[in-house]
Amino acid sequence: NIESATLSISLASKAESNFTERNAFDSKFLPDMYTVAKMREVLERGEYFVNSIYTYRSCSKGIPQAKNADDATFKEELNAKTFEV
Repeated sequence: NIESATLSISLASKAESNFTERNAFDSKFLPDMYTVAKMREVLERGEYFVNSIYTYRSCSKGIPQAKNADDATFKEELNAKTFEV
């Protein structure tokens, strides 16, 4: 009894939700289409900010932090050197 390998099927579907042609059709869902399009814009903008925050976070991990017990001149010197970089 010989069987072939099981093939997996992958489907990547991205539904079009821009509703760019919404004005061409008279529909009772027209206000909803405007709302969904606006929500998509907000989500795209939010994704930009999320990426910016994670980039900042990963860059700030490499910066040495002064301890509270350190003197003020050491903290100033550390901040100045960090700013130079």
